[in-house]
Amino acid sequence: MKTVTIALLSLQLLLGSLFIVPVLVNGSSENQLLLPAKFFAPSNHTKTNVSVANESTKSITKIRNFGMWAPYQQPLESIENTTEQKKAIDAIVKQGYSEYYFAMSDFKSKLGTSMTENLLQSADGSKLRIIIILLPPSEAGPKGNFDWNGWIEYLNSLKTRHPSSLDGFVIDDFNFFNNGVHTNKQNNNDSNKNHHDANNNAIKFPKENVSFMIKSNLEEALQKKRQDLHFYPLLYFEGVKTNDVKRTYYNNTDGIIVASTDYYNVTELAHNLNVFSKVFNNKPIRYVVYTARTSTYINQNFSPPSDRLILSTLSIANKSGVVKGIIVWRNTNSPVIRDYLSNMNDTRYLSVVSMMEKLQMRDENISSRYGMYNPFTVSTQQEEQQSLKNHNHRYSDKSTYGKTKEDNSNIISSSPPPRLGISTFDLTPAVAEDMRLPINYKGAVVQSVIVGSPAYKAGIRGTTLDADQSGYLIKKGDVIISVDGHKINGAKDILKQMKKKQLGDMLTLTVNTNGQIRNLNAKLESLSPRY
Repeated sequence: MKTVTIALLSLQLLLGSLFIVPVLVNGSSENQLLLPAKFFAPSNHTKTNVSVANESTKSITKIRNFGMWAPYQQPLESIENTTEQKKAIDAIVKQGYSEYYFAMSDFKSKLGTSMTENLLQSADGSKLRIIIILLPPSEAGPKGNFDWNGWIEYLNSLKTRHPSSLDGFVIDDFNFFNNGVHTNKQNNNDSNKNHHDANNNAIKFPKENVSFMIKSNLEEALQKKRQDLHFYPLLYFEGVKTNDVKRTYYNNTDGIIVASTDYYNVTELAHNLNVFSKVFNNKPIRYVVYTARTSTYINQNFSPPSDRLILSTLSIANKSGVVKGIIVWRNTNSPVIRDYLSNMNDTRYLSVVSMMEKLQMRDENISSRYGMYNPFTVSTQQEEQQSLKNHNHRYSDKSTYGKTKEDNSNIISSSPPPRLGISTFDLTPAVAEDMRLPINYKGAVVQSVIVGSPAYKAGIRGTTLDADQSGYLIKKGDVIISVDGHKINGAKDILKQMKKKQLGDMLTLTVNTNGQIRNLNAKLESLSPRY
């Protein structure tokens, strides 16, 4: 009996190590998971809740709808051989995907329409649903096709011919900025050139995509779409004029796709998902999970999202109760995604996923670390200019010290300068409106704050989202309006004042916090080189 007891205890320790050791190896939270997929193969006992390392999962996964967004692998629409295309579709379905998203730039392009038609024909009769991505000005530039009536007429005709395979369409970056740099690239540095609609009426390019959609009569066109042709605007938590999206397009949307530019941090993810669900009255939500760096971070020395970060995102989205579908961006064949799709009914596996989430949240909320990513970097003006020349545009809102997010090169000098530990962007009229401030108000909005940093100790916090009593989005948080008595008109003005400071100096900050003016004092420190 004693021998049997020892054997059982040894077996328990062995099984425990399979779960725990890969998480704690080398003491680093950035290591990739080393769990063998076959260990979590589905079995006949998946309904049993198993507690692993004090972690448990209440039930099996709720999300059943998974989509591919512009995958790294050979795009389905580019496969010319019909037999091979159908085989690829079958393989994707067997892997666990039910939706496929691909971009179409112009319905007048013979090549584009031919590829689309062939893909839909191959998908007919399969379980894969096709969703076409339309590009806004921030992506397509002035030469894009924004004839919305023409698009709806074309998409209606596709739905008529392929009712089972075509689900609908997305308009990308719906509530984001139209960046002037991108426009210049697309139009020979003539960013002021107007676009003309189907009636040859000139349409100017506002900074915000939403404003352009309204001026170009998208709402009128959407009223002509078939009811079974679904429309999903892609919205960012950090976007602007989200309330205008609700006011103007709510009745013509069949759900929303939500993404975050700050996908490296998940502390506020559950809260933000619930806020957007309230704002859009429980419309079905699909959430974008990033498995690779976007162009927001492509020029920085940051690693791709870790397995732990991806699993944490999936876990939070799954438990939110408001996310009905997951869209995997680009690296859709990532091993961690494959394992998740294969084992999402295994409660033991989901217990480990839940543990990954808690470890991720812990690291994001202690002073010595900030998850897998930190946007709080400093560079000289010369370095900023060089970064601007080399950047790969996607987003345009200003981050720390006035650089666009993709320009925050992780440049660490041998003698680190004093830092506040904040990420900021310019207070534009659109952002001011979302924060319930006068539209001509000036300042730098604090997006994020490193826990334990000088700014954090002074009482500064990042921006949070909420829904008011009427169900509209409101952004709350700190807007820096003065530094040492010098007026702050934008994020760059903070850099000018920081250049005058040394380690140990005090910085006086005047901050507007949800309409209340506060004077705060921060003692400048040198943060870890990670920051």
